[in-house]
Amino acid sequence: MSAKKYKIFSICFAGIVSVVVFSGFALCALLYIYDPFWLFHKPIFRATTYHSDIRIQAKGIIDSADFDSVILGTSLLENTSAKEAGQKLGGKWVNLSLAGSDFSERKILLDYALKRKNIKQVIFSIDNFALINGDRENSTSWRVDSRLYTEGLFLEKFKRDLNKKFIKCALRWSKKAECVGDKNDLETIAQTYRSERKYFGGMVNWTEWQKEQTAKQYSEYVKNDFRPKSEETKRLNFDEQKIYLQESILETIRENPQIEFYLIFPPYPRFFYALFPFNEVYHKGRNGKEIFAEVRQILPYLTQKVANLENAKIYGFDNLDYAGNIANYCDHSHYYLDMNSMQLDAIANGTHILTPQNIDKYLATMESKIKNYDIAPLIEQIQEWEARQNPNLPR
Repeated sequence: MSAKKYKIFSICFAGIVSVVVFSGFALCALLYIYDPFWLFHKPIFRATTYHSDIRIQAKGIIDSADFDSVILGTSLLENTSAKEAGQKLGGKWVNLSLAGSDFSERKILLDYALKRKNIKQVIFSIDNFALINGDRENSTSWRVDSRLYTEGLFLEKFKRDLNKKFIKCALRWSKKAECVGDKNDLETIAQTYRSERKYFGGMVNWTEWQKEQTAKQYSEYVKNDFRPKSEETKRLNFDEQKIYLQESILETIRENPQIEFYLIFPPYPRFFYALFPFNEVYHKGRNGKEIFAEVRQILPYLTQKVANLENAKIYGFDNLDYAGNIANYCDHSHYYLDMNSMQLDAIANGTHILTPQNIDKYLATMESKIKNYDIAPLIEQIQEWEARQNPNLPR
């Protein structure tokens, strides 16, 4: 190759490399500015919208929103109104509840919020599946990515946006929900269809998917002598669970005496405990009676530990008639938002508090109501639904 050709080749090669490098930097800059999940800053040159995936979106909310109190529950607290909480308890609230979350998942968000905000109050649900199981297993694809809530790690956060979907969104500066979310109000960011009254009133009003899954589970359990189809049934390891509770919530309460913690034990419907659990991912092959037996073992321990902390209380509602009315639930576990309001009222008025002095009576009442619950109407509704799906089958 002659010197002239080599020079031309070098110039062309350098030009191509420069264009590629510049394009790469330009694309990265565009993605940084677009920032669909608010991982680095509030929205620029677009409306303020939120993604419904709180596991990712929570970082931007914690960084940018004005609040001093937080609701951190599972889907059972998603419909708790932050506005109502402020009216009844004081403070500026935000609801960052994560559907299906265990305690350590929520601890990641809580720890991050404690570093960024002057938190005064926390509502935290202590759901039965996390009380007896600890963290969910084999579900890393649906968990909070702790790297998003760790100081530094810019590239780890940036990689969240660096994919074909969001590159296309950024290049088009798209305002579509699939790109930047469609939630525009923090008050409703965690709310789901379960806040709509039309899904309550009995199994007849549940979503078709819930009806189908419930009927399927019931049929399997009948065939399997009311045992879930599971290769292995997990049992409560009391010593391990005590350590889990210490590390995932009790230590945080103890280390932050300036913060008031309200722990909610959500009331599952009676038929859940009387018949079967719906989701083996959470309850690990136990039937309803086994779940209650293990809750009865671990809840008094947690109640005693919380009683030793001046800045925390546990609230329970299973001794009421509410859980015995299937009309109050839109599926196997989710109650109507009137229960969320009742929980806020209890916190405000100092009622429904579980203590070492009343926990045995509370659990005895709960057990009695479960044993005396008439499961026949639900079974009848399941059978009627199945008959409508298969009208040619003999009845």
